[in-house]
Amino acid sequence: MNVLIVGGNGKIGERLYKDFSENDFKLMRTSHYTKFEDSIYLDLNQPSFENIPKGPGTAIICIGMSNIQKINDHLAYSYFINVTQTIKLINTLIRKGWKVVYLSSDAVFQMGVLGLNSVSTFYKNYTLQKYMVESTLSSDFGNQIKIVRLSKVVFESLGLIREIEYSHNNLLRKNHFVSPTSIDYVILSLKRILESNSNLSLICGGKYTSYFDFVRNLDNDCNLILPRYTGYYANNDEVFQFVNIDSLNGVDIYAEPRSELLSFITCNSDLKID
Repeated sequence: MNVLIVGGNGKIGERLYKDFSENDFKLMRTSHYTKFEDSIYLDLNQPSFENIPKGPGTAIICIGMSNIQKINDHLAYSYFINVTQTIKLINTLIRKGWKVVYLSSDAVFQMGVLGLNSVSTFYKNYTLQKYMVESTLSSDFGNQIKIVRLSKVVFESLGLIREIEYSHNNLLRKNHFVSPTSIDYVILSLKRILESNSNLSLICGGKYTSYFDFVRNLDNDCNLILPRYTGYYANNDEVFQFVNIDSLNGVDIYAEPRSELLSFITCNSDLKID
């Protein structure tokens, strides 16, 4: 199978490229860094994307702005990158014979199931941008597109935990739910999704919990050294409600067992949070 990883220098894209290169894939990747000699140069600011090679094959879209604070601070530019240019890029890929796997966010489920007002204020702009791309792809390209919604991903660097502890205290809240999954499980699931016939999938953890409770439980489950919080931050305007994944119809769900996620974290628990 020919696979093109679009955004091969990002956190998920780089891991996909590393892992897929060890399997039976004919693999290419794009990068906006010219120092990557084995990659195709691509920047979403480009006026066109004609340097992309022709298919057939499958292109996995891992590119875009994902820093929530930067998206909120630069809304017009983030819309240009995450919506306008991303759709333009996907049009080019399909015209050149590629099928597309678009990595989205499970936050879109919140908007679709619970209504726009139920989406966290902190994530609303990001969620809307993902939703706009999804809507365009679903209506214009049908079976040429696979949409894969991701929950929060835990890397070996324990990025999710560091983000919780250090990012404005915006994420450490009991009324803000998460279904974290490991990068290892994301890669495994994407391999299965490439071979499936489903057009809409969700990769997540097997159990939803609040950010606060998730971090607190790691003290016991994984012996992480975490700061001791005496309270939690909450804001009624930023409630990110729980969605029961068992109630989602027409969605292929790849839910990582809790034990596997905790095992992944435990194996990397030498990276203490001071």
